[in-house]
Amino acid sequence: MQVEMSGIHEALLFVVFPNAGRSRRHLAARATGQTAACPTASGTSPPGQALAANQLDDLVAPVARYPDPLVSQILVASTYPLELVQALQWLQRSPGLAGAALTQAAEQQNWDPSIQALVVFPDLVKRLNQDITWTTDLGNAFLSQQGDVMEAVQRMRLKAQQSGKLSSTAQQTVTATNESGQPVIEIEPASPQIIYVPSYDPAYIWGPPLYYPYASWYYPGAGSGSGDGDASPPDDAVQSRQILAAGRP
Repeated sequence: MQVEMSGIHEALLFVVFPNAGRSRRHLAARATGQTAACPTASGTSPPGQALAANQLDDLVAPVARYPDPLVSQILVASTYPLELVQALQWLQRSPGLAGAALTQAAEQQNWDPSIQALVVFPDLVKRLNQDITWTTDLGNAFLSQQGDVMEAVQRMRLKAQQSGKLSSTAQQTVTATNESGQPVIEIEPASPQIIYVPSYDPAYIWGPPLYYPYASWYYPGAGSGSGDGDASPPDDAVQSRQILAAGRP
């Protein structure tokens, strides 16, 4: 399925990770401007409570192998867990909306732009609601430890690449560079016009969590792997929502 992309979703494709330093600055600026009043769900760690590096590694694992444009939107959206719940309920009440109609209707909702951008991925919105405590914890960590969260994403990508479970595919391009002596791994859509949502079991990629629980999501095909380490059938990405970007430079 391809979804025509309006200006709001063009922003989704523009929020990329040219390098780790720029990514941290960009995401920090967005979080500072958008998430200062984010509520904390009961039972989750408060925004001011710092997590250790190994805890952050486990926390970000469920999304660390997502394409950079999606990771950036998910991190910001996770600081609005109540709006993610509202978005899922809204999607469930609007099963007939698709394509441009879905995009336009989402723009009319009083949600953060990151939430509006993710609405074109209903399966992803559902995923983020399956364990709202994990989603809220991710948002709290991003609010208080933005740079540390970005470092954790990079560490998990490097581990996955070194174990042969992260590489370029027909759907995504994985590029390893070096910045100030530190490895930086970027994951970009193979086509600049289409984003595929991967489906993988983090326990298959990195082993069981040791310091922080993975998100309690349904991981289809757990235990079987495609060529790049996805613990899911290779055609799962085809079943995911795609964005058709109009006029991206």
